[in-house]
Amino acid sequence: MLEEIREQIEPFLLKVLEEDKLELVEFNLKPINEFILVQIIADRPLGGIIADECSSVNKQISRYLEENSIIDSPYSIEVSSPGIDRPLTNTKDFNRVVSREVRFYLNEKINDKLEHLGVIVKSLDECVVIKVKEVEIEIPFKTINKAIQEI
Repeated sequence: MLEEIREQIEPFLLKVLEEDKLELVEFNLKPINEFILVQIIADRPLGGIIADECSSVNKQISRYLEENSIIDSPYSIEVSSPGIDRPLTNTKDFNRVVSREVRFYLNEKINDKLEHLGVIVKSLDECVVIKVKEVEIEIPFKTINKAIQEI
C-alpha cells in the first residue's frame, strides 16, 4: 500500500521541487498505527532552504493529496530542511558544503588516523578531497563511517 502511495506522490513532488529550484533529499512514508506520516526533506542545491519554501511545498502536496484522494487514512505532511547537523553521505551532500569544515569518522585509517577535521575542497565520484593544515587528503567514500559539518 505505501509503495503505491509513494508512486503516486513522488512524480508530483519532484515536479513541485524542480519548479521551486529545490532538491529532494529524502522522501518517506511512515505508518504510525492507523496514521501515515508523509515526510519530505528538501534543500537548495547549495543549501539554504527557508521555512516559507517548506510551507509552500507542504501546501502544494496537501492540495494534491486532497484533490486526488491518494491517502484514505489520516495523514500528516512534514516538509523540512536536512539541518546543519545531518550526516553527509554522498557527492551531492559534500558539494553542498565545499569550503566548509567537516569532521570525518572513518572505518579505515588514513594517514594513521581514524578521525579527520578538514575543509571540503571538492567531491569526486569515489572520494571527497579535504584540506588539513594546507595538505590535501583524499577520503574514499567507502572508508567514511560518518561525516558531519562543523558548526
